[in-house]
Amino acid sequence: MKDSCGAFLAKADSLWTYISDSTGKPERIPEDILNGYKMETKLDMDYQGRKISCPDDKTRGEKCQSIYVTEHLIDANRHVNNGRYVELAAVLVPEAQNAGRIRVEYRRQAFLGDTIYPIIYRDSGRIIIRMSDSEDDPFTIVEFSYD
Repeated sequence: MKDSCGAFLAKADSLWTYISDSTGKPERIPEDILNGYKMETKLDMDYQGRKISCPDDKTRGEKCQSIYVTEHLIDANRHVNNGRYVELAAVLVPEAQNAGRIRVEYRRQAFLGDTIYPIIYRDSGRIIIRMSDSEDDPFTIVEFSYD
């Protein structure tokens, strides 16, 4: 994202997977869809790894009130909208508005009627919010860092 003078306001990197509407599983991108996109040159930025490291010690985390997935969180694909996870995490951690970087690792979809159990970890210049199901299987992990 750039300002009116062409200076960067924010930079982002993402990795996507094409999912079949009928099977819900990854598949090869059809040629006609692939042709609608062009590869761009990588931006000059600090690229992070795909995985967000989360403390193994669950006792270090601050358990938050569970979040029941209602209609307002659901998108056209019938699951929690990816942006909603970041919004939910930012509400849990008000100081997130001062983050210099936001990273999100989407693990799997949460659907209408699911319950999300957030745990907050504070760790040397970063705050990690792990959003899991009742079995501690994560839907997503959000990281706000201040470096």
